[in-house]
Amino acid sequence: MVMDPLPDLADLVWAFEDEPHYAYEEDDLAAGYESDWREQWPYTRVVFVLSRGQRRVSLDLQPGHEQARLLVEDAQGEVADLLLRKVRSIELDRAKGRVVLQIAFAEGLRTDRVFLQLDPQISLGWEPFAFD
Repeated sequence: MVMDPLPDLADLVWAFEDEPHYAYEEDDLAAGYESDWREQWPYTRVVFVLSRGQRRVSLDLQPGHEQARLLVEDAQGEVADLLLRKVRSIELDRAKGRVVLQIAFAEGLRTDRVFLQLDPQISLGWEPFAFD
């Protein structure tokens, strides 16, 4: 199952202000072939990287496996390293002058959403599941 909804690849390139790195490129080249990983999107693995000020974020995304890894670093080193599994959806929110990825999880997990703000600054937030 693929994350749904999932931003178009072009929207993610816009949000991260650069092309992603295809995670298996070196393995493919070593095996003697080049694949057009864009044709396989979203059934492949790509890594987006963005630096803003002293912060750097890396999003290692595998939509077909419902998995993402978020690494946030600053000048002192690693701030957060999150391996997110059973990701149901990723949505891109461009409201109020901000660019935020909203990551939601499969039903039944004890969390609701993780928020990765990309602009105007990089920040990470987590909204725990609210019990009634």
